Amino acid sequence: MPPAYEPGVLIRHSALDAESIFLLFFLRELRGEFFPFLQMPPAYVPGVRALNRIERQVAITGSKTDLTAHPLVAVVIPNRNGAQFLRHNMPSLAATDYPHWKMVLADNSSTDDSVEFIRQDFDFCQVIASHEDRGFAGNVNRLLRWSLDANAKYIAVVSNDVTVPPAWLSYAVQALEDNPNVGILGFREVANPDWLIIPRHIEVTETVYPSGCAFILRTDVIRKVGLYDETLYMYGEEQDYYPRVIRAGFTLAKTNIPLLHERHGLQNVSRKTVWLRYRNAIYCALKNFGLLAGAIVAAKIFCYAVLPDALLKRLRAGSLAHLASRATLSEGSAATVDNSVALRNGPWISRLGIFIAAITWNIFHLPSTLTRRSFTLGFTNE
Repeated sequence: MPPAYEPGVLIRHSALDAESIFLLFFLRELRGEFFPFLQMPPAYVPGVRALNRIERQVAITGSKTDLTAHPLVAVVIPNRNGAQFLRHNMPSLAATDYPHWKMVLADNSSTDDSVEFIRQDFDFCQVIASHEDRGFAGNVNRLLRWSLDANAKYIAVVSNDVTVPPAWLSYAVQALEDNPNVGILGFREVANPDWLIIPRHIEVTETVYPSGCAFILRTDVIRKVGLYDETLYMYGEEQDYYPRVIRAGFTLAKTNIPLLHERHGLQNVSRKTVWLRYRNAIYCALKNFGLLAGAIVAAKIFCYAVLPDALLKRLRAGSLAHLASRATLSEGSAATVDNSVALRNGPWISRLGIFIAAITWNIFHLPSTLTRRSFTLGFTNE
């Protein structure tokens, strides 16, 4: 461990319970992405004024944990037709300096040479190849099960388009060891490979939405919360999983350890992508926050589907100006704006048809969705 690293204790909020904060964040993102008036009244969740104080940073000062034992970390990569990105980013992962880790790639019925490339050039990485398409959620579940069988203490879920600095895992494991309440730890995304430099002082910040491109979770989280919901197939996995983790009594956090994310998932937006984003956004809101949140999400998606571009641009410009005045929203809002590309793909009549299909699917599956909601609400903070 480099001598500049001085780990310490995570600072936490106290004004709101974690689940209320996640709901406020969820609704705040909807309001910021679309209309300023799409927000819940303060009476809906108590302590709404505390929302702007949920992300407080603390410079790490003073180590509590001896890492001589080096707990096992499973670095897992879900992949589908990502050979071009693996060729660029696997060398950085292979250079990881943490002494006790295993890597596995789960390939979800790729038609390119992803599997051959890994087996030939990175033979230390185990490959789980499948010809059955189970979507992103099912593919990640394969990796989570493998990690549990390997008796790993931590699992680093890394997208195939992420580049990391060599010490990324060493610092992250130390932060998790020093903060046993943190169930999931995210990283700081940067846009330039020259910025992949470990900062002199590592910071750990409680948050409600760590970046999904790469994060580390404890295997204890999986044992208590379970696996990803494979109903989603793809898109929205974190929107569903993070509230479940919070309800189980864990803290979500992020650190200022940098990584580079190429965001290749936003390059090609198909009708299926639009359908999945529409359907899953409504499904996650219904499942985790109930009928009112589901209705708000459906209203937002309807407006994205049918409003003329000029009107939507004016409305969003006003909303983004509103967001820019609130520093705590800057990071999450940037990701939200990028993801909104998928909500406007294709002619409006096509988007309207997809929206109607998404609504129909959620109405048809509403009884089972609410049953799953009752199950996820059954967690207690023991």
